[in-house]
Amino acid sequence: MLVAGAVGASAAYIWMALAQGAGLFGAVLVPQTVLGISFAILVAPLTAAVMSSVTSSDQGLASGINNAASRVAQLAGVALAAGVGTLSSGWQWGLFTAAALSAAGAVMTALELPSAR
Repeated sequence: MLVAGAVGASAAYIWMALAQGAGLFGAVLVPQTVLGISFAILVAPLTAAVMSSVTSSDQGLASGINNAASRVAQLAGVALAAGVGTLSSGWQWGLFTAAALSAAGAVMTALELPSAR
């Protein structure tokens, strides 16, 4: 599920970058729906993996660290994609950067998960 969520997010970012002129439904609503579903598929097992890897006495701390890491990653991702989009030839490159980072996350997850081997 972790790999599928990251791949779905990458596909949604690419879709948005390439769907210029496709109208509201094709360029925004459908890819945003795919992105939302992909994040839902990604976040639940990730949180479960973090919480199951600690003892019950450390679950509060693990939950806080997981939440803080998630927020920092979101801010860093938005800043990076926006920076690339601003410095290069437009917002499409910011979406391509987000797609590349999501795809890289999917590859790293597939290589590191014991169940994926």
